[in-house]
Amino acid sequence: MMRITWIFSLCVWLMALPAWAADEPSVTDDAAAVEEKAPATETNQGDLGDPLAFDVEWAALGVGGGNYWGVLRGEFFTLKYSYFYWNILNGVTHFPGGGYIVSQGGTELGLRVPLGVENRHEVRLGLGLGVGVFPSKSEGDYQDAPCSKFGEEFFKLIVATHASYLYHLFDWLALKSGFELRVPAAKLGDDLGCEMHAPEIFAYVGVAF
Repeated sequence: MMRITWIFSLCVWLMALPAWAADEPSVTDDAAAVEEKAPATETNQGDLGDPLAFDVEWAALGVGGGNYWGVLRGEFFTLKYSYFYWNILNGVTHFPGGGYIVSQGGTELGLRVPLGVENRHEVRLGLGLGVGVFPSKSEGDYQDAPCSKFGEEFFKLIVATHASYLYHLFDWLALKSGFELRVPAAKLGDDLGCEMHAPEIFAYVGVAF
């Protein structure tokens, strides 16, 4: 009788064993569950790259206006480091009226501060030095030009302060706006009877790439 009972118990245990094995989670199932529970993270960092890595901004172009009417502004070859930048060459052309054009060129050093999610926002504060070229008056033309002698041009040293904001669309393209104050610091060359004009204040919008 004991032998029959033992054999019956063994058969019941063997019959229940597949059900227990099916209920027990496997290592594969655990890994799949962890993978399923892990939140999917999407990032556009690949679109922007590392904002603190060294990079070259080839050009920035903007249009605007200020106390000298319309202005065209360009920047070329800006070297961007972690928290500062050097704009090797920039130029500004004003259309102050009176039939003449004022052009300036220079260089600029400053700080750059990436901000926000993925560092899409950036603020720059710079100080620049340059030279301005002003036409003189001539008979029938440029009667409002700053120089009294005819047929000459007036050169002056320019000190500039520049604040700008950039929104990076991609690592190679950004929307840019800025505010700049350019102050005449000294006359260069012969005194042609030219007057030191008032500081230039203007704002602009454009793109950087």
